[in-house]
Amino acid sequence: MKIQLSAVAIGLSVAFGGTAMANTTGDVTQSGNYNKAVVDQVDTSSVYGLVNQQGSLNDGTIEQDGVTASNATIYQTGTWNKAVAEQDGGWYTGYNQNATIHQAGMGNQAWTGQRGNGTAANVSQSGDYNRANVEQNGAHMGSVTATVSQAGYKNDAYINQDGKNLVATISQSGKLNKAITLQEGANKFSTVSQSGMGNRSFVHQR
Repeated sequence: MKIQLSAVAIGLSVAFGGTAMANTTGDVTQSGNYNKAVVDQVDTSSVYGLVNQQGSLNDGTIEQDGVTASNATIYQTGTWNKAVAEQDGGWYTGYNQNATIHQAGMGNQAWTGQRGNGTAANVSQSGDYNRANVEQNGAHMGSVTATVSQAGYKNDAYINQDGKNLVATISQSGKLNKAITLQEGANKFSTVSQSGMGNRSFVHQR
């Protein structure tokens, strides 16, 4: 889960790390045009990775590795809007991983990957291409929850969960509307709501 960046790709990178550190915050705010941000946080607890982008190409990434009680938030408004939030707390030591991605209009691609004891992901997208992918491994304890909300146009949502106490919710409004939910483990609950046009849904639980 370590990010490799070229000098061209970096744009803006904020890295925080160190062994046994606590209360770590990475905060990036950008306004207009090309807007690229990376927050990389390693081996720490009580972690906050925050990216706030406004308009144009908007590419935001938060990487949190070896963390406990971690929070990743990416807020984007308009144009291409690509967001990645990865949180890895490990199989036994990491817990309480929370990721939130909000996107407004045009490209809107969101990817969230989480591993740890107690994971929660929330992705909300407004208009245009709207593609969201959430993958969660709940390890051994705690709940695993994912919520994807999409407004209008292509609306493609995918949730893959493994662990215990699995809750997946997908809500879509208008146009092509495709939803896939995969759940493996104990105590599984899935809800899919679709409104108008393509409307295809697949839920697999085992």
